[in-house]
Amino acid sequence: MKIYVYLLFVVYTFVTKVIWCDTEAKMKILGSLTATGTMKNFAKDTSKTVKLATEIKNMLNGMCTNSKHQNSYEKIDEKVQNISTDMEVIKEKLDKIQNLVSNIKCNQPGEWTVIQRRYDGSVEFNRNWKDYKNGFGNKHGEFWLDGDI
Repeated sequence: MKIYVYLLFVVYTFVTKVIWCDTEAKMKILGSLTATGTMKNFAKDTSKTVKLATEIKNMLNGMCTNSKHQNSYEKIDEKVQNISTDMEVIKEKLDKIQNLVSNIKCNQPGEWTVIQRRYDGSVEFNRNWKDYKNGFGNKHGEFWLDGDI
């Protein structure tokens, strides 16, 4: 009884190692090869597999070291910082709106928010832009709401 094993089992394991130099991250791919199978065409199949694995390893190393986006992690970090800053600005504006809504009752028909109320002349409205931008007056009397929301 002949037992034919037609299976060539090749495991190629890639181990990645990130090397940080200056402001550039380079990735080095290290490999190890384990092969088992039949003796029939073993040398030929193993040679092809080793060649293919070596080409893949070289290609991956080339992609990592010759990439036109070598500093892409810095760009991603910069974008994350920008998003974080933008979110802080949005949060501050939402906090201002929440304070306005909680401090000013919308009692006009259709639930309008009143941004200016004048009725007795107790507050001077002849002001500079900075005052209008920051808002002024008294919420229980005459006022101009914050114009920077």
